[in-house]
Amino acid sequence: MFSFDKKQVSISLKYLGGHPELPKQRTLTAFRNDNFIQFKEVIRPVLAVQSIKKIILSNFGPGTPMATSRTGFTPDNERRSKKVLVITVDYNGLDVHMLFTGDNMTAKYAQFMGLLKGNYKEYVHSETSSS
Repeated sequence: MFSFDKKQVSISLKYLGGHPELPKQRTLTAFRNDNFIQFKEVIRPVLAVQSIKKIILSNFGPGTPMATSRTGFTPDNERRSKKVLVITVDYNGLDVHMLFTGDNMTAKYAQFMGLLKGNYKEYVHSETSSS
């Protein structure tokens, strides 16, 4: 007989910057804990789901306004644009734009949206014995 066990989904992303409580670029693993999005590698920031105002997947590279005027960040490869997940959160009444990148960003965007909607469990196939 087969059953389905649930385990928590986590998403590995390269944080580029944007949040005042997390000034350094680093790889972070996002997961949902009740009504909060947290990161395994740091204690703060903790993002309340209701504080997240907007999430977009955007091209980020030479010639895009966000690449230079808003962040001051320049992509590693100047000739090529990257997909960037931009999460806008309400931080003490201000709109803060957190930028994330990584491999297969379209899939990670969908996974992050699943975290927000509460569909944060993935099903893992496991075999159990029947009596």
